[in-house]
Amino acid sequence: MITKLTNKWISARGQDRLRHLWKRQDPEEFSLKEEDILSYQRDFRRYLQEIAEVHGKQVYEYWNEFISKGKLPSYEWLVNQIFIASELKDGRRDRHRYDRFEAPCNVLDIFQFLSQEFIKHVAESIERMNAQRIIEIGAGDGFLTFFLKRNINIHATDNFSRPFIKHQEHVEKIGHKEALEKYNPDLVVINWEEYEGTYSIDVLDYPSVKYMLWIGEPEGCTGSDDLWEFDCLDTKNPYCLSRVDYWNFGDEIVKKTGVFIFYPTKTGKNPWSEEDEEEWVNAEDVRHFISYLHLD
Repeated sequence: MITKLTNKWISARGQDRLRHLWKRQDPEEFSLKEEDILSYQRDFRRYLQEIAEVHGKQVYEYWNEFISKGKLPSYEWLVNQIFIASELKDGRRDRHRYDRFEAPCNVLDIFQFLSQEFIKHVAESIERMNAQRIIEIGAGDGFLTFFLKRNINIHATDNFSRPFIKHQEHVEKIGHKEALEKYNPDLVVINWEEYEGTYSIDVLDYPSVKYMLWIGEPEGCTGSDDLWEFDCLDTKNPYCLSRVDYWNFGDEIVKKTGVFIFYPTKTGKNPWSEEDEEEWVNAEDVRHFISYLHLD
């Protein structure tokens, strides 16, 4: 994929720099400026967009016919039209799932798929906390707050650091620390915090915050390990669907994400750290065994 991208969009000199970036090397080591990185990101995005517009029909339908028009599909529609349809082509499993699903999700910056049932369940979880001052931090395009506002008094904030996101008018441009100081919220909503992100820790450490509703992948690419030291409760939202979930051809969606309520305390009341402790030990043993085999 990188070869195809660089041959088409970037000069030979740029190819070497992009490869260094791809390996997550320090950009300063190669004298890369911020505008260079942005240019490479723009080229890669253009490449993905070409793929997505041709093959990502289902995901674009979700975005263009529902979300961007202020409407929500049903959970059943998402399962059938997005997750099952993206796996199949002419009744058979499609090996080009990336083109049909991942590429359009990247272009449209979709992490969590929103449905009528999902929003209703999240709103009910928030209502049970009786919070008076509610904000969303890192709101991105702002659609989660847009749909929650129909039942919940919530305000969306974002620092506008991601250049390709189209923020809705109701999203306030403000950093998370400034937002905490300005609104003194008792409940903060975070939807898909970036990998190893730490602003959820800042939220829970802020004096006015009593609860944090956090949407993401607990064992994957959202948040940091330190977050799971705080007490939390799984709301067990049965309507979670995200870009890391998939249909396993057994009339079942394999789900890796959830909606959690975190508390600014560390008393050990964390179902993930307790119930999965033995599983994590076993997984670590397996990893060590695999490493041992590779030594030969």
